[in-house]
Amino acid sequence: MRASRREPPTDKIWTLSSPLNTLPKDRHQTKSKYTVDRGMPGAFEGETVTRRRFMTGVTHGAGAIAAGAFALPAIGFAVGP
Repeated sequence: MRASRREPPTDKIWTLSSPLNTLPKDRHQTKSKYTVDRGMPGAFEGETVTRRRFMTGVTHGAGAIAAGAFALPAIGFAVGP
């Protein structure tokens, strides 16, 4: 079933410059900054998306440092002697 098209008003002048034909200033809906409102898994009350992204970056950085702490000596001993 197709939706019916909205007919232009007949009692007003319908032109491209008409205020009836203009878009709103902000067409994008702003997303909530809280993880609970966005329905993210593991979210808790008051946690923001910025905090979650920061903590994810810190965790990835710590993992990279730990991997380097194991890999660098192993590569050094393999290549050195």
